[in-house]
Amino acid sequence: MKKDRRAVLSKAAFTGVLVLSLTVGTAYADKNLNTVYQVYVDDESIGTVEKKEDIQAFIEDRVHRAEITYSEEDLKLNEDITFTREKNLSSESNKAKVLDQLEESISVSAESVQVNIDDQTVAHLSDHEEIEDVKKRLKEKYVEENILTQLESKDSKGKPIEKEEGESGILSVELSHEIKGESSEVHPSQISSVSQAVQEVKNGVVVENSDESQGGNKPIEGEVSEPLTEVVVKEKDVQEQTIESSRKIVETNDLLKGETETKQEGSDGRKEIHTLITKKNGSVETRETLKEEVVEEPVEEVILKGTKIIPSRGTGTFAWPAVEGTITSHVGERWGRYHKGIDIAGVDDRTIKAADNGEVVTAEYQSGFGNKVVIDHNNGYETIYAHLDSIDVEVGETVRKGNKLGVMGTTGNSTGVHLHFEIHKDGKLEDPASFFK
Repeated sequence: MKKDRRAVLSKAAFTGVLVLSLTVGTAYADKNLNTVYQVYVDDESIGTVEKKEDIQAFIEDRVHRAEITYSEEDLKLNEDITFTREKNLSSESNKAKVLDQLEESISVSAESVQVNIDDQTVAHLSDHEEIEDVKKRLKEKYVEENILTQLESKDSKGKPIEKEEGESGILSVELSHEIKGESSEVHPSQISSVSQAVQEVKNGVVVENSDESQGGNKPIEGEVSEPLTEVVVKEKDVQEQTIESSRKIVETNDLLKGETETKQEGSDGRKEIHTLITKKNGSVETRETLKEEVVEEPVEEVILKGTKIIPSRGTGTFAWPAVEGTITSHVGERWGRYHKGIDIAGVDDRTIKAADNGEVVTAEYQSGFGNKVVIDHNNGYETIYAHLDSIDVEVGETVRKGNKLGVMGTTGNSTGVHLHFEIHKDGKLEDPASFFK
């Protein structure tokens, strides 16, 4: 029994010594372990470093350099960088390797607005305000800036201000395909300027074209570039046109046949034609007449046309054939020749009138007489009017006493402006002066 007791104690003592040794050894090991940090990029380990601050400083520097390079602020790291702390007997770390891995693995992005037209991504811009700038620049190619500003004005109901009646001008400026913006994140190198985005919209898509292209930076033969959206301008055009007056002829027995008289003076009217013109990128697509509005009605010209027939038989009494005036030469011998009529001159109004009713049998130029008119009064009498400046009647025309025959002149063998007037009865010369006593 005593032997067994010693064995138990010896085992207990050994056990005590072992526990003591383990405790001392563990304390010694903890004291000599080094703290390191395992670095993860999106949950994938790329190595260990002694100080996680080195990694954080590297990342901050990388982001800062990118912000300077792309002139962007608030860039964002795309990858998640995490650390786990570990104890290691070795004090060695692979910092250089980790930094090299980070250089290759990490990337930055910037908040942007993705520019879409019909679900097609055209470009990326910095913010939504730049999308409005793109729209504005596209429109300003075809519409002046001040007009665009006016069109943005709204009335109390939120509708565009209408043009005044009769006023030409642009009604609206829209894009044929809406440009939309969607928030996104992209590498800063992918963010375009407003000018670049405008050019992308203009360049559009390449389609087949049957016409041959010519010139420098144009698409190759058989292809043509179509813009992704077009500027649609609607404008109202108001043009004034003349409405020509009409003429109405009214026959009346109050006037002699061959005579006319203006009862009402005519005048042209005016009308406005309102047209809606639609243009795409400056080219006219459609013209629609909205209305035609009469501004001033035309006035019809009314002409009275005589139908009364004048008796061609004379009365046998003669009226003075001029408007006043005096006899400057009588019937008889003159300058060695026989003067067959009287000369009348000294008038202000040179109108020559028919001395009695009758029919014109001569109306022409005749050598010494110059312009000459002869009237047959169909009662045996015949009167002659010579040296006229112009003749206003025709052969066969019936005239009545006092009708205008022409204008006093000095045609033919004449020494001055006067009327040579003769009266014949049954072919024999009569002295006209005897009829005007």
